[in-house]
Amino acid sequence: MHIVHYSAKYINVSQTLDKHDGLAVLAFLFEVGRHNIHLDDLINHLLKIPYRVRNMFVYLTCQLNAFRQIHPNFANQTTSCISDDFRHTQPLNLRVVSCSKNVQTRGN
Repeated sequence: MHIVHYSAKYINVSQTLDKHDGLAVLAFLFEVGRHNIHLDDLINHLLKIPYRVRNMFVYLTCQLNAFRQIHPNFANQTTSCISDDFRHTQPLNLRVVSCSKNVQTRGN
């Protein structure tokens, strides 16, 4: 899962790309398995956070309800997990993959 945040003082993501305080990207890897109560807090908060789609704020709960209307059989599926929903490893093709560790911010 990726969560992309950009500062509210910028109009869109494009304006943040050359700013030190403009953009934050969080990435998470999950293992498919049984219900994990430790993720409940995170998931419940994600449902309350608006996100932008074509300059409109949308809440995930609205998006989920729309999805369930389009796919009515999905609404009652509580025990199935989405799995194997990934793209296979791609060649790097001269791209650089980097990782930040122990990053100090200006506030530290």
